[in-house]
Amino acid sequence: PLFRSIVYGNFDSPVIPIMIYQPGKLPYLSRILLKRQIAVVVVGFPATPIVETRVRFCMSSALTREMLDEALAVLVELGDLLLLKQSAKRECPFD
Repeated sequence: PLFRSIVYGNFDSPVIPIMIYQPGKLPYLSRILLKRQIAVVVVGFPATPIVETRVRFCMSSALTREMLDEALAVLVELGDLLLLKQSAKRECPFD
């Protein structure tokens, strides 16, 4: 499955922001991720412009490859469920 979400940030930073763009979906996405035991920081208005809401993932050396793969699989699933996939790029930025 394709990731196809827009990811901003610096490759040297442990923070990975994924753009949501739809502020109404941010609380629901946050709750689902919490239920799936994936910790995120949600950022929306007034900290960002209203249409630039995002979910931030904080990377750590304590995370295993399996944990990251599971989180990515959940993001792909939720991207399909909530119609959040915005990017036309075909490759996954995390490969």
